[in-house]
This record gives sequence, structure tokens and C-alpha cells, in this order.
Amino acid sequence: PDHPQIEIYNESKHGIAFYANRNYMALDKPGDWVLGRDYSASPTCATCHIGSYMTMNGVYRGNNHEVGDRISWTLRPVVSTKINLVVYEDGYKEDYPEKKQLPNIGREVQTIEKVYENEKLVNKTIPRRVAKIVTWNERRELMKGACRNCHNDTYIDNFYKQFDDLVVLYNEKFAKPAQALMDELTADGALNPQAPFEHEVQWVFWELWHHEGRRARHGASMMGPDYTHWHGMYEVAKHFYLKFLPAVVKAAAQKSPDMELKYEKKIANLLTQDEHLWMKGLSPEEANALRETYLERYDQ
Repeated sequence: PDHPQIEIYNESKHGIAFYANRNYMALDKPGDWVLGRDYSASPTCATCHIGSYMTMNGVYRGNNHEVGDRISWTLRPVVSTKINLVVYEDGYKEDYPEKKQLPNIGREVQTIEKVYENEKLVNKTIPRRVAKIVTWNERRELMKGACRNCHNDTYIDNFYKQFDDLVVLYNEKFAKPAQALMDELTADGALNPQAPFEHEVQWVFWELWHHEGRRARHGASMMGPDYTHWHGMYEVAKHFYLKFLPAVVKAAAQKSPDMELKYEKKIANLLTQDEHLWMKGLSPEEANALRETYLERYDQ
């Protein structure tokens, strides 16, 4: 439910092109397999994320199996953020969220690494020296290099505009308000952070971002419209309004009547914001414009 990458690829234009043109992909070619030189009929997952491709200056060598090198957003957490990459002298790498202060090259940083000791997985602090910084823009440019073998810059930029806008819409309209309400319920003692699935609202919130929200964001990242909308943002919106917000009030009410009233007011205020006004229905002018459109288009 939370990682339908292959399903998204299969329904995308990339996936359709692959299944229609796989005999022109040089899939059995020994040695190097370079986009723009050995094949161009369609991309696979490896093509975009780790494969080599042609540039104006010759071959860009991928083939390193670092599947995140060309990814500029993280789509896993509640709220997505663009991610920079810190590379240390020993080869260890860490993603840094866009708003986190980047260390200077050459600086020693105390890193936390999970290691296996005494039959347990434990966090271990390891000092490392920064060798290189790769910004999210640079990571995106690596991805665009693959895109340019089939698409022009306008097409690529338009794709990223749509992708970015979808992620920002999800973040600002649903994820951030939902996270803020969950944090406040916890601070007010209505939720126990040590019991993450004790109340209905915790289950609904989990599915809102971890299942539906991820599907929407992944769908937009790989151009899968069903997962972006019908399995994604449609369900995010439906469950935010009809399940999550009522469950917030229900959890607050179990604490006290005053707490219930507090959250009813908070939600009422939230729904007065521009992005949620559509829930209250159309204005007379908007309703008339819609009616005229239907009359002109459908004669009814």
C-alpha cells in the first residue's frame, strides 16, 4: 500500500513505452549499456536512477547502484523535503533535509550509524570528516541528464513543476496541518506517544501519510495518474476531511469536554482557510458559472 513503484511504472508512459518497445532496448547487450547510445526506445528503473547516459561531453558513468543519487525530494516522511547529500572521506553518506544546516567541507561531524553488536542493532556515534556536499539541485541535475536523452529542457522543467507543485500541495494542505494537530493532541495528553495506535486518529493519520500520501507523491514522481490522484490525493482529501478531522475531535473528547471544544474550534478555523473553502460549497456566482458551463457543454 505504501510503495507501489512497479505498479506506477507499469501504468506510466515510460512503462507503456518499455513493454511496447522492449525488443529495441538492447537488453542482452554485453558490457556497457548506455542511454542515448545503445538504446533510446524507453527507460527502465535503472535507466533513470543508476544507469549511464550520453551527455554533450560524452558518457556520464552511472553504474554505482546508489539509487538515491539523482533524487531531489524524499517522499517517505509525513512532510516531504528536498534533500542534500553529505559525503564523508570514508565513503559514508547522509541525506540532509533542505533546511538543516550543511557542514563545511573538511569539518569533522559526529555521525550516527546503526551497527550490529552482540546480536543487536545499536546506534553508534562515529566521527567522520566531510569530503563533499551534493545539493538537491545538483542531484536533480544528474536526473535531468538522463531525461535530456529523450526530452527537451522545457518538457523536463514542466514535469518538475508539476511534481514539485503536487508535493507542496500535499505538504501544505494536508500533511503539515495533520502533523500539527497530532503534535498538539500529544502535548495536551490526549495521545500517548508510547502507544502509537491506541486511538482511531493515530491509525487514520498513519494511513493518510504513510499509505495514501506516499502513493500520491510517488505517483507524481513517476507520472502514474491513477496513483497520483485516485489512489493518492483523492483518498488523502477524502480521509482528511471525513475521517481524520472527526477522529481528532473524538480523541480530544476522550480527554475532556473542554478539550473537545478546543479542537472543534481549531478545526473550524482551519476549514475557513482558502484551500479548504470548497468544502462549504460554491458561491452563487460560482454556482451560476458552473451551471452555464454544463448547459453549454451538455445542453442540460
